[in-house]
Parts: sequence; C-alpha cells; structure tokens
Amino acid sequence: MRYLLMDYGTQSTVADEINHAADFIKLQQIRYPGNIELNVCIQPESGAVQMPRLVVQTFAENVFKHAFQYGKPLKVSISSAISSDYVCIFVDDNGGGFGNRLENGNPAQGTGIANIRRTLELLYGKPDLLKLISLENGGARVQILIPVTNANGGAKN
Repeated sequence: MRYLLMDYGTQSTVADEINHAADFIKLQQIRYPGNIELNVCIQPESGAVQMPRLVVQTFAENVFKHAFQYGKPLKVSISSAISSDYVCIFVDDNGGGFGNRLENGNPAQGTGIANIRRTLELLYGKPDLLKLISLENGGARVQILIPVTNANGGAKN
C-alpha cells in the first residue's frame, strides 16, 4: 500500500517495480495457498534503471485475470536483464497464452495494455517497447524494453 499511496513521482526503479509486482503475487499466494509458484530474478545492473511506475504491476494483475484457474498450479516468473541499450523485463506465466487474440504481436487491447504501450512510446519515442508473446509450450510472455539512459538523463539512441 505504501508504494501505491506515497508520492514517488511517475518514475521508479526496475527493482522497485518488480518487487512491488512480486509482493502482489505473494499476497495471492496467501489467498490461494499451494496454487502459485513465483520466481523473481533481477539482474543487479538492471535494478537501478528508472522506468514508469506500475507497468509491471499491470501485467502481474493480468496474470490473475487471464491465466489463473483455481486448483490448477500457476507458475509466474518476473525477471530483468540489461544490455548496452535496454533493460528487458519479462513477465511469464504457464496459463493459456494469448491464443488467437494476437495479431502481429498485438492482442485485442484492453485499456491497461493500450495505456502502457502509449506511455512507453511517449516517454521513449519508440513504438516497439512492449511485446506480447504466446509461448510454444503454453503460457504467455510479456516483454517490456526500457531504454538505458545516458549520464544526462536522456535515452541513448
């Protein structure tokens, strides 16, 4: 609750974003004991990079909206890795995937996904920073790319 109610501005760190989403999933583990497995892996170098708040949280909530079925084990993985240009954040689950809702990598978008896609595009000037993927063995993967900024605070090009 503190993370949501305190005025931290519009930016947070990758580590704080992932940890906040993981805390949400841990609450669901209490609600549904024995049904949810969570794996979190934050590459240390990626954790301090700034990103918009509540992006990862939206996809953690979507896992429970679209992938969770009571009594069926749910596996959720949230991870980050960094390259020279981007921090890549993955939110994976073992649910049913996006199915036929994907067209050219874009599902029929709800408001949350559309808002995140637009926010990333406006902040970083790039249209392809959010990818939604149905995994071959079932499940869904959300890939969020956050440009690594240079010392002056602007995104590298």
